[in-house]
Amino acid sequence: MSADQHLPALAGLPADEHERYAHYLRLLADVPEAAESALVAAVLRDADPAIGRAAVEFHVDRRAAELLRTPALAGWAATMSELLGPDSFGHRRIREWLLRAAVVRGGEWSADELTAASVWLQLALVESGECPEVLPLLAENGRSRRIRNIAAARLRRRPPRS
Repeated sequence: MSADQHLPALAGLPADEHERYAHYLRLLADVPEAAESALVAAVLRDADPAIGRAAVEFHVDRRAAELLRTPALAGWAATMSELLGPDSFGHRRIREWLLRAAVVRGGEWSADELTAASVWLQLALVESGECPEVLPLLAENGRSRRIRNIAAARLRRRPPRS
């Protein structure tokens, strides 16, 4: 289905913002890759900018999680970042998804980047156990006591190195 075939679904949107938000989430969940950018751009033009942004930000998390371990993440992230704008929450979240991908896929990242990252990212990394290499850093320098405690507990449960 092309982008143009998805956009008619935006005609006659529900007046209620909760219903419209749910409608957007359904559309974004099913959008083919080729139509995603056009649909995201259209959703961001909602009469209530907060509704459109919220739906797209939810979509960003869902889609980035699907793409986390794939090379497609970088290109998708660039496209979405451009649509969202450099000062948006969605843009910052995409940067954190890229950092998470670097950490879990053995890419380039720095201790400074990770200690400056949001509670969301630090917590996701320590709770998932995706990258044991970050545990000592976050046990010492995590942004919250909860992050530091989880990281420290995981370190204590790690088998000793031989």
